[in-house]
Amino acid sequence: MSHFTCCSPCTPLNVPYTAPISCTLQKGRSITICGVPRCGATRFSVNLVCGSSFDCDDVAFHFDVRFNYGLSQCTVVRNSRTCGHWGTEEVCAPCFPFNVNVPFEMRICTKSEKLKIYINNSHFIDFKYRLPVQRVTFLHIQGDLNLTQVVL
Repeated sequence: MSHFTCCSPCTPLNVPYTAPISCTLQKGRSITICGVPRCGATRFSVNLVCGSSFDCDDVAFHFDVRFNYGLSQCTVVRNSRTCGHWGTEEVCAPCFPFNVNVPFEMRICTKSEKLKIYINNSHFIDFKYRLPVQRVTFLHIQGDLNLTQVVL
């Protein structure tokens, strides 16, 4: 795995974490998330939400890391939600790049037709847009994670 640098602030960020995305997401913009999956973690998720509520609004990108959740083990599920309905889950991935108690850096990069996801500076997966990325207004992170840094 490639070396990565992600500074840890003195005080961890609260999870669940919700933050507004001040400028429209467009080609070339990136979001960086640093954290450590907690001991005994079952799952955590990173979401690009088209509104301020993960529970109610459309979700342009749902990145759900599942260590041991239901029938899913060591799986990363990607999806979107429109008008209250989840789309088709994408589960194929080249590897499972997360470990409990091991820090990671996730970078979400916006491209013309898709998001490119990097974990620890290595390309992990792409996600083709199902909703216009320009509609994204909030980042929402939840689950079994010690969140150390978010750069919007």
